[in-house]
Amino acid sequence: MVIIATAIAAVVLLDGRLFEEAPRRLCLKSLVGFLSELCHFSRDQLTAYARQLGCHPPNSVAAGPPQTPLLLFRLGDVMSRCINADRPHLQLMRVWSIASSHFVEVC
Repeated sequence: MVIIATAIAAVVLLDGRLFEEAPRRLCLKSLVGFLSELCHFSRDQLTAYARQLGCHPPNSVAAGPPQTPLLLFRLGDVMSRCINADRPHLQLMRVWSIASSHFVEVC
């Protein structure tokens, strides 16, 4: 049991580091790909969560929050880190165009 707990803790740590360091370390092409995939999986996750609730009305009550953290929050964190990573403005505009369309779609 201790080995499994240690492995889970290591995966969680690496997961957090991936989202923290990607905006600083990835080149523009890789960052665009990373954000595109993150938006894709976030969309899938939100669709599955809406299906789990079995509703589209805003006031319906259902099973509760999802068991895994929403990737939408991770996307917000990554975008915040991109802005603070001292990237050139043209790169920020390119990255923001990907994330903003996903944010609008979610709303």
